[in-house]
Amino acid sequence: MQAYEKAVALDPNYAPAWAGLALATFWVADSAESLAVLKTGQDRAVAAAEKAIALSPDLPDGFLARGFVRVPIQWDWDGARADLQRALELKPDDPDVLSTYAMLVLRSLGRFPEAIAFLRKAAELDPLNARVWSILGNVLSLSGQQQAAREAFNRSLELSPAQSFTPFSLGTTFLLEGKPAEAMVFYPRSTNDVFRLAGVALAEHDLGHPLESQRALDEMIARFGYNGAYQIAEVHAWRGEKDRAIEWLERARAQRDGGLVLLKTDLLLRKLHGDPRYAALLNKIHLPVD
Repeated sequence: MQAYEKAVALDPNYAPAWAGLALATFWVADSAESLAVLKTGQDRAVAAAEKAIALSPDLPDGFLARGFVRVPIQWDWDGARADLQRALELKPDDPDVLSTYAMLVLRSLGRFPEAIAFLRKAAELDPLNARVWSILGNVLSLSGQQQAAREAFNRSLELSPAQSFTPFSLGTTFLLEGKPAEAMVFYPRSTNDVFRLAGVALAEHDLGHPLESQRALDEMIARFGYNGAYQIAEVHAWRGEKDRAIEWLERARAQRDGGLVLLKTDLLLRKLHGDPRYAALLNKIHLPVD
């Protein structure tokens, strides 16, 4: 983010730097330790994306950035779809555009076959892109293809061994199959303490170790109540603690937590399906219930 800020200071009319600044600012804000800092950063991310498009209306980077930030910040699915489709028109063979459209729009709406097709194309175009392989693994897992998902996750980790999301997602493929011991092999590999602790809390619960599960969850709540609300909700939901899960999902919504893009499709939340409060949450962030 600091590098992009320096770039736009040197040349305020350089649209690619504003697009890059939008995404970098979003990710810095996503790890903020207070709600005020989070919201300020997210608003700056949107403004930077708007600036990129204003400076260069035919630059796909600007539409990619605005399409990305519109979803977790504004829950503007139609706007995000329009922006990302415009980016695809301008650069149809760009792996980042293909994977972002698949991740934010198709995955979030549960359109898994379409998302997988986009991601496989992105992986063919850029086979050394660890992020693409990780997103592909996630969508395969959500669609119930756990073995294929593991192959994609392992490819991602071969390319980039130190990651935050991928070890958690890989561990979850085993958790979903009732293999918490195997899941525990991968959860601690996450470079992000939120995902590491969430994984430990999930696996320890399924291993029949409630005290160890609660200890990890308590640490998450103490350290990451602002930027880990969604993952805290996942743990409560998986353990069948519906009231606490809904409470933390509402907190995640108030805090504009990026994890909520998974609200409709997250298998860790499946025990909430059928609860009218869960359906109400989907409506609040403009996602269809069915």
